Amino acid sequence: MGPPTGTPVDVRIIGNDKVKVEALKKEIQYYLKTINGVFDIDDDEKEGKDEIKFIFDFNKMAQLGIDVATVSQTVRTAYEGMIATSIQTTESKLDFRVKIDDSYQKDRVFLENLLIPSLKYGRLVKLKEIADFATQKSKLSINHYNGDKVVTITANIQEGVNTSAIVMGMLKEKFSDVTKLYPGITLKYAGEAEETNETVGDLKIAFLLALVMIYFVLILLFKTLGQPLIVMITIPFGTIGAILAFLIHGVPFTFLGVIGIIGLSGVVVNDSIVMVDFINKAFKNLKENENVREIIAVGAKKRLRPVILTTLTTVVGLLPTAYGIGGYSGMLVPIVLAIAYGLLFASLLTLLFIPSLYLIRLDVINLFKKHK
Repeated sequence: MGPPTGTPVDVRIIGNDKVKVEALKKEIQYYLKTINGVFDIDDDEKEGKDEIKFIFDFNKMAQLGIDVATVSQTVRTAYEGMIATSIQTTESKLDFRVKIDDSYQKDRVFLENLLIPSLKYGRLVKLKEIADFATQKSKLSINHYNGDKVVTITANIQEGVNTSAIVMGMLKEKFSDVTKLYPGITLKYAGEAEETNETVGDLKIAFLLALVMIYFVLILLFKTLGQPLIVMITIPFGTIGAILAFLIHGVPFTFLGVIGIIGLSGVVVNDSIVMVDFINKAFKNLKENENVREIIAVGAKKRLRPVILTTLTTVVGLLPTAYGIGGYSGMLVPIVLAIAYGLLFASLLTLLFIPSLYLIRLDVINLFKKHK
């Protein structure tokens, strides 16, 4: 239900010391096997075809005036060839490549007797005179991270048994001193857990920005700093309702659920705005002998039906999507549940608490006036 976030467990070992990297890789893989719910432990170091490794005799090479670059260029030219000349036709350019015959491509004797030029002495030297040969398995791929070699360990996690965040947290704690035990080696954690942490950080900024913008819009509406705070009290009420809805329906509290709560923040304040605005209008016509509590109570009573009807029409319109009536969408369910039940729960509390908070605000204002 979204873009790929990588495997649940993704640990990258960065370093050029092959021995240390291999030792740390085995240690991490062994530790992952001890964690409950972790399976399919793997890494990206796969063996490829057999390769021939040159073990150079650098002393003899120095005596003959041959360097590694000359050997490398000669071997590459022999096996890959080089363009000797070209012919330009009316349609295209034809290159003539000179290289050894295909029958010699896998002939080790030919390789050992390959002639390497010694420019210093003007002679040809057989490759076997300056190097020994060892056959070993090659790596299918060699990956790099910022110029250094990197080996990536991956694993999957069984749902309901463990989570990516818990496992990655255990790995970070276990290998927190890796730079001391393996100098020159660093670990980078990626995958689902890191993507989730980055996403949560972005959502926190989005939620804070939404609250600030709602507050400034309410200031423009009420032309005061205090009343918008009363209205925004309903936002945590709505959040409680959304979390309870997830708990009752057994829906996990995911990224999409948080998106729904952010959207809920802009919707849930509507009932409070209606009630506070109506009470403000009632206070404009307040007479000296009238009781403030009665005015607030009458205002709350008159707004009871509009608040309930506004909430019910919104919730009833959302419930078919929440319960898949007419079509089910797993991506929309957390968002719709958060808005529907968050709004319902907040509206019920709005009818009780907003008039009380309005009265408390007046008491605080009167208290400050008395002390002036």
